[in-house]
Amino acid sequence: ESWPRPVKLPKSSDDYLGALKRGWWFILLLTAIAGGVGTWFTLQQQPIYFASSRILIEPPRAIVPELGGEKTNAALSSNFFNTRVQMIASREITHRVLTSRALSEWKERTGIEDPFETLSDWVEVKPVLNSNLVDVMLEGTDPVLTAQIVNLVVEEFMGYEENSLREFEQLSRSKLTSEVRNLRNALD
Repeated sequence: ESWPRPVKLPKSSDDYLGALKRGWWFILLLTAIAGGVGTWFTLQQQPIYFASSRILIEPPRAIVPELGGEKTNAALSSNFFNTRVQMIASREITHRVLTSRALSEWKERTGIEDPFETLSDWVEVKPVLNSNLVDVMLEGTDPVLTAQIVNLVVEEFMGYEENSLREFEQLSRSKLTSEVRNLRNALD
């Protein structure tokens, strides 16, 4: 004897609607559980604070531009900006920040083993497109410390820049004085 095989009819939208009507409480329960877990997880997160500062970096100008020549000044300008952007996040600036009075106890407070590497990884330096501007940014869980670190990075970089420009000025002045002396000797 062979029994006739039952024919499966395709499901219609009414079948799906009927299933939703019968299981509305289950859908509501799953939504409530997922929403509750998501809310709990969000409330357990520490708030993240963002601090940023913008710096204008301009190459130094020669005392007498004609002495360096067009090509020399153009070459200096093209690499100057990129070098300074790298310096902001360098170990030199990081060391200055960490040894400043404002962060003298930071290592002890945080328990971080290598604060130099950690701070270098945390601070983000990003050039602003088609400009000589650079954004220095940091995200952290302590709003005061986050702002303090960004401000210190900028202050230490600016101090480093001032010293570099002062040295550049002294070198330029020395070179110019030497050139004037040579010209006077040649005229005598």
